[in-house]
Amino acid sequence: MNIKNKSKVLLKFLGYLLLFLFLISITLSIPGVQTRLARSLTKDLKESYNTDIVIQRVDLSFLGSVQLKGVEIRDHHNDTLIFIKNLSTSLLNAKKIIDNKVDLGSVSLDGVDFHLKTYKGETNDNISIFIESFENDKPKDSLAETFQLNSSNIYVNNLNFKILNLNKEIPKDFSIKKGGGSLSDFKILGPDVSANLRGLYFIDDRGIQITNFTTDFSYTTKKMEFINTVIKTETSDLKANIVFSYDRKDLKYFNDKVHIIADFTKSRFSLEDLSKIYDEFGKEDVLILNGKLEGTLNDFKVEELDVISDNGVVIDGRVKLVNAINTKKGFSFDGDFKKLTAN
Repeated sequence: MNIKNKSKVLLKFLGYLLLFLFLISITLSIPGVQTRLARSLTKDLKESYNTDIVIQRVDLSFLGSVQLKGVEIRDHHNDTLIFIKNLSTSLLNAKKIIDNKVDLGSVSLDGVDFHLKTYKGETNDNISIFIESFENDKPKDSLAETFQLNSSNIYVNNLNFKILNLNKEIPKDFSIKKGGGSLSDFKILGPDVSANLRGLYFIDDRGIQITNFTTDFSYTTKKMEFINTVIKTETSDLKANIVFSYDRKDLKYFNDKVHIIADFTKSRFSLEDLSKIYDEFGKEDVLILNGKLEGTLNDFKVEELDVISDNGVVIDGRVKLVNAINTKKGFSFDGDFKKLTAN
């Protein structure tokens, strides 16, 4: 066979191959086929990890990308832990979901509802129990590797997040809405979680609009770290390293038992934002502050406090605040100042 005929055969083969791939793409775009794929993937995830994960539809494209639509992770009370309207990644990365070491590569999430909840009579929150569910009840080889999940980048849009504790009279501890941004180097290793949060934005439940939240985050069963943290609003710009230390059983008493160490440097904090938390200070000034905070939210001290405000306030010293959150128990303020100037 001469070169010309060989070229014709090759072109004909490529034509048939493209036609075959096109037909597969059309077949996989049929809603009934996508629904069956979703049911199959849902069943496989349940059998592999003993978790309640529901996927309503799998949408595969001709170019190898995959969209998981209507992804719902249910907690141990069969209530919604996480719901994702649309999850996009590559077909090769999606295949790795069924492996013990999950590497999702780059992922896009749109329309995310995340309910971190501690149920009445329980000490562990539902996300901790969910992560622990990846470890089955079978006897485990001491050399067996812990469950891992990695993603190089996670892009999030339209995020709503709540922290609820049903052991408390007022269950909602914190919530945000209309959130978005990116997480790089996201990792789960057993119960430990870490990620570099970059450019997150949201509105919290007190009406404070965060335009940029950037930090190197890590979570273990003993502490949470927020290193190289930047928090910006339209009028404030905070820079800090923050560490929360705790016994996990005490997280439901966060304001009273979680120990905090925070180091603020060259932070600009407007009283307009502060008034949404404590309204006793007014709204018409901006503070430039440095200081080291230590204690719990209801009993903390600030050493090496250095404050200068746009309106002429100068503070050099240390302060201690008790019941700043739970003022019904009796708020108290103690200060020792080298210099104090105010209008």
